[in-house]
Amino acid sequence: MRSPSVSVVVCAHTTERIGVLGQALRSLAAQTQQPDQVVLVIDHNDALMTYARLAWPTIDIVAADDPAGLSSARNTGVAAARHEIVAFLDDDAEADATWLERIGAAFDDPTVQAVGGTAEPQWPGERPRWFHPTFDWVVGCTHEGSPTAPARVRNVIGCSMAFRASTLAALGGFDTRVGRGAGDALGAEETELCIRLRRLLGNDSVLFDPAIRVRHHVDDDRARMRYYLRRCHGEGRSKARVSSTQGFDDALSSERAHLRATIPSALGRCLGTPDGWRTGGPVQAAAIVVGVIAAAAGYASEHQRPARQDRRPTPEEAIA
Repeated sequence: MRSPSVSVVVCAHTTERIGVLGQALRSLAAQTQQPDQVVLVIDHNDALMTYARLAWPTIDIVAADDPAGLSSARNTGVAAARHEIVAFLDDDAEADATWLERIGAAFDDPTVQAVGGTAEPQWPGERPRWFHPTFDWVVGCTHEGSPTAPARVRNVIGCSMAFRASTLAALGGFDTRVGRGAGDALGAEETELCIRLRRLLGNDSVLFDPAIRVRHHVDDDRARMRYYLRRCHGEGRSKARVSSTQGFDDALSSERAHLRATIPSALGRCLGTPDGWRTGGPVQAAAIVVGVIAAAAGYASEHQRPARQDRRPTPEEAIA
């Protein structure tokens, strides 16, 4: 069977990550299945644009449309993509050599419209003693409790994901009302998109395959408690925004399951076993609890804001 053609979109916004951006692009050049196109989207940074055009003259480099932010930058990349599959790799992630090969194989199943995989955190040194793996989503990585075998899921992880181009077109792309912007810690644009996708094309449309692997760089700032709390609060705000447009049940289904099963299990191992106490279990348990509280506070604070008047079209309206 012929492998589908693939455009890979990488979005970048700062000159502070030029080193890891270069590593991301080199990981694409080392793929066992080469991308048919690489699109580098520069999000409102003229200095980075100038550097990128000199450093990587063989790839397609485009300026992100307004408004500034990751959702809009990704939409710019989708518009520039020319191939059947659009894959996204974060500018601070490195793909395993078989990343694209495995993505292409996943789309051999015609029911699969989106696919994602494992993102492993690459810490600046050792993992912080207080940082429990059940909260690795804070640094954009696969958290404890994620599937360990291929499974149909609600949403993929933004740092490593791929969609059929026709599906992205039908959905109208990412909603620019959600997602990361300058100086904030919001997210969930891929969650919102996948919720709409599953409503349009069925709950089995989104696949998680743990063998599709990337390594996601974590800088010094993101390994600190200050960022951890800010990101947890931001995730709560983000999910409140998604729930306001897509409904409470869909927006929080995975989070409720995480709270019911994964969090209690993690706390039990932190506090209820000798190994837990020897390996920093009490401080990890404290971090888990304050992370949950910060996320809940973020959710509540966003719901207290004035209601938004704009509305995202339904999937049926988007393709009408």
